[in-house]
Amino acid sequence: MEKSLFSQFRHKLLSAKILKTEKVSDVTTDISVEIYYKDINIKRRIRRKARLICELGPMQPSASGIYGVNPTSMIKARR
Repeated sequence: MEKSLFSQFRHKLLSAKILKTEKVSDVTTDISVEIYYKDINIKRRIRRKARLICELGPMQPSASGIYGVNPTSMIKARR
């Protein structure tokens, strides 16, 4: 899960830490992360809540599918 979660990030990733994992349903999990990255020459830190959805295919949620990151969940911080 971690690899697919952090592959959505476009800046130079310095480090990342999972803060909390919350199972929302059989096919949905929210993961709170703290990300340290480099933007040009400035080191920055952000916190995000990413939503992972288990699907058989696009728009086909299923507990027997595979997890993937909902990319829109990483756009801005959610609480």
